[in-house]
Amino acid sequence: MIEVSQLRVAFGADENETIAVDDVSFTIPEATVYGLVGESGCGKTTILRCLCGLNRQWSGSIRIAGKPVGPVRDLAFYRMAQMVFQDPYGSLHPRHTVNTILSEPLLVHGIADIGARVSRVLAQVGLGESFRFRYPHQLSGGQRQRVAIARALILEPRILFLDEPTSALDVSVQAEVLNLLRDIQVEQGLTCVLVSHDLAVVANLCNRLAVMKQGRLVEELGVADLMSGRAHGGYTQRLIAASAGYDRALVSLDSD
Repeated sequence: MIEVSQLRVAFGADENETIAVDDVSFTIPEATVYGLVGESGCGKTTILRCLCGLNRQWSGSIRIAGKPVGPVRDLAFYRMAQMVFQDPYGSLHPRHTVNTILSEPLLVHGIADIGARVSRVLAQVGLGESFRFRYPHQLSGGQRQRVAIARALILEPRILFLDEPTSALDVSVQAEVLNLLRDIQVEQGLTCVLVSHDLAVVANLCNRLAVMKQGRLVEELGVADLMSGRAHGGYTQRLIAASAGYDRALVSLDSD
């Protein structure tokens, strides 16, 4: 479904140039969830923004559903691929009701039967009709992210790009949203690309993942390898160890 070859992204020019993504290649089969993990600033969100068309400054090759895509995308692409952003507080218009937020994509794409589609997608994400005419400030963080997911789903896409979709939520709410995303992905056979620094989230959702470091893809592994700690690269092994939390045995104290 997604093929990326020799992707390169640089910001600035000449001596001020910063390479954010350096010669990254990977493929994602249809109806699977692929994770991009790594420390902050490693380039994973930049890759996601290139895939979804938000970042137009890149070189290399991107193919979606077997067709090459360039930096500028048409409406048909956005009917097929949608994104859920990290911050549910910033990604929803504060002066628009949930009904307006969910109706707008349908109006842009000229899709009829708006009322029925809005009702259906609200039910799909676990929000009833009582939420339809509320404003974002009247919703909890988890409810806002459900609305953001509903907005992405209402066009019935084949691909979802997920940029840390639970990192801004309370721990108690994260599991609910993760379960919702997993159920929707399985039911609809969606292809998903998940960016996260949380390996527990990746293990919950992904089939396979790529480990990023300083703009480069350093290792690919399956989720079974991740959960069992079978990583080949030293960086990936350290990342897995760090995700396990604080371990007193790993702390070296200087007696001096």
